[in-house]
Amino acid sequence: NIPAGYSLRVATWDRPIAAEVLEPRSIQVSYWYNYKYEEGLVREEIKKSAGIVYGEYGKGRFIWMGFEINSIIGSIDNHVYLERLLGNSLNWLCRNPIAYVRDWPNDFNAAAIFLPYFGTDFSSTYALLDIVKKKKISPTFVIDQDQIRNDNKHQLKLLSQYGEIIPAIAFGFPFTLYDTTRNLFDYQTQFQSITRCKSLIEEIAAKKVTGVLPMFGLYDKSTLKALTSADCNYLISDSINGNSLPKTLSWKNQRIIGMYKSSRDDNDIIGNFGLTDSVYQFYTYQEDIDRLLFEGGLYMLKSISSYQLQPQNINVINNVIDDLRKKNYWIATASEISSWFNTKTQIEVGVKRMGSRRVRLTVSNSGESIAEKIEVDADLSEIINNILLSTEIIGTKLPKFKKLNGGSLIRLTIDELKPHESRIYYIDYDNTKNI
Repeated sequence: NIPAGYSLRVATWDRPIAAEVLEPRSIQVSYWYNYKYEEGLVREEIKKSAGIVYGEYGKGRFIWMGFEINSIIGSIDNHVYLERLLGNSLNWLCRNPIAYVRDWPNDFNAAAIFLPYFGTDFSSTYALLDIVKKKKISPTFVIDQDQIRNDNKHQLKLLSQYGEIIPAIAFGFPFTLYDTTRNLFDYQTQFQSITRCKSLIEEIAAKKVTGVLPMFGLYDKSTLKALTSADCNYLISDSINGNSLPKTLSWKNQRIIGMYKSSRDDNDIIGNFGLTDSVYQFYTYQEDIDRLLFEGGLYMLKSISSYQLQPQNINVINNVIDDLRKKNYWIATASEISSWFNTKTQIEVGVKRMGSRRVRLTVSNSGESIAEKIEVDADLSEIINNILLSTEIIGTKLPKFKKLNGGSLIRLTIDELKPHESRIYYIDYDNTKNI
């Protein structure tokens, strides 16, 4: 898979082209617009800045890219994902089958985490919990490390009944707002900060803490080492890294799932933009919700006690939650996202056409843990009917499946894959016509 929302670094010496798609048979799949640095309405600017477009005319197919493939620069990841992009593109053009693990479970198109942040006080607790109960969601409450103490025991215990709690910890302090390169605290200091906050929350809430939020978006290898030593498996960073999906970090073969800011929060909307009208606040949130839906990524709704959680602003959260559900977002806790993504990244798939009416699909679990509820999409590039699913080994449990996209795509749901288990499925069908 190519990570949703991944930003390829393109050199400008070949004069890349942005286009607006007007032809209804053409589909835009990327954009040049950078919401972090460029002005304009996000929805409109995305439409006007297509970077990759594909479509069909008659019996033919095309893929247009507004850049030269030899103009990709940057880290090795850029070149790895470019190779995957070109491979998938050629397979689609040649009507070869393509298979991939879906980014999100249960047919969701994107995912979201609600992150209420308590930095200085808990005055908005009851109003917030009214929304949480009404909308039936489980937030990931972020508590500043200075607020994690016994005299806040009542508030912490109350919050833990409606979601999970993680600490916001300073692993260092930047010289300037944009400094993310300086040396941070040593390993022992970071480890002690994590274990102090973690043990106190677990003692009060009687729930396990499995993640942290590094303040200022600052962390390093010592942080990863400290997290694994403290039995944590994810971090949420305020820094923007250009990815809409979580990223797998590691320390000595132990995984840490990194989740990064991919949208504007209330510090931007209310603090920096000065938007006090609830209509404009909601519209700005909607722009990012629509952008992340386009990308199929992870939306993080971070709300600070001094901004969006204030009485005059808090009702906007109702509208945001409704909009997320309307647009088929999976609203989950950070630990649920981490667990799912850790499972997803250990699944490998391969697909091969075995004849005019048969495809072989291989699904493997390369990890050390059981993978459950895995969804795999197989795009066969032709309308199919009368599907017969079988396995190479007699007695292997067959997955559930359904047809999508007019009958050219099959979505399989595999209940369970044991560590290092591989399964081979044969998909036999009648083909109506190429699409």
